[in-house]
Amino acid sequence: MAEPVLHVEEVTKSFRVHGAAARAVAGVSLQIAAGETLGLVGESGSGKSTLARLAIRLAEPDGGRIALDGRDITHLPRRRLRGVRRQVQMVFQDPYASLDSRMTVGGIIAEPLRSHRTHDRAGARERVAELLETVGLRASDAGRHPHAFSGGQRQRIAIARALALQPRLVILDEPVSALDVSIQAQILRLLSDLQQRLGLAYLFITHDLHVARRVAHRIAVMHLGRIVETGTTAAVFGAPRHPYTQALLSAVPSVGERGERIVLRGEVPSVTDPPSGCAFRTRCRAAQARCAEEEPILSGAGHASACHFPL
Repeated sequence: MAEPVLHVEEVTKSFRVHGAAARAVAGVSLQIAAGETLGLVGESGSGKSTLARLAIRLAEPDGGRIALDGRDITHLPRRRLRGVRRQVQMVFQDPYASLDSRMTVGGIIAEPLRSHRTHDRAGARERVAELLETVGLRASDAGRHPHAFSGGQRQRIAIARALALQPRLVILDEPVSALDVSIQAQILRLLSDLQQRLGLAYLFITHDLHVARRVAHRIAVMHLGRIVETGTTAAVFGAPRHPYTQALLSAVPSVGERGERIVLRGEVPSVTDPPSGCAFRTRCRAAQARCAEEEPILSGAGHASACHFPL
């Protein structure tokens, strides 16, 4: 089999919060192949964005291994990360905050080209014009400033900037959540077209299950720093095995199988003091004594879940 573009293996990351250790990512493993989209879903605070920052090495992992195209980048020094960052780029949630309002669109898109010294001035202008047309804008838009564009157009500019260095992997952190529904559909179609044309691998982070079902080939469900279920989109949405996944899907009946609404009761556990055993057990209606005594491992061929009593 071809080497995955991104391979994350047993990665961990903790932070200090009011003097206590907060486990943001706890032994996460995942792979993404060229031309594939992995949808990473879960509640706010589950560790999705921290995992993305680890994958792009904007944060230093405490343990585990991160490989890009087979190359171990887990502990590369900063000076050697420049080459890595040509291969992996990121598109952020807010198209208004992610673009420098003082720069022209051409300057924004050309910034990575200048930083990595891949083009001379004339070559950079040509590349910017090509990228603008690739994302559905006009080459003449290069001279305008971000305030002259709508939210959807700004996100197209952000995508053009991410593509400037011809990356292998693009991390999309809630890239359409700030946009109107009709504009969301246009951006998702653009991302799909670009993936097919360029063979891009996507790590698509979202809390919107409608979006996840539409764009992802596979789904990874994250809860309190761990992957609790993973499989093809059809398998996870059609027959969820983890009670947490089932509860998420039941909150949006149009994306999962119709059934009773599962209301999660109680508070989300603290990352500084998680429950013993299964971290979900305090909100799980199927929890039994074993759940408090033993932490479940992610297991299952193809469609895996981390539950002692999978559905």
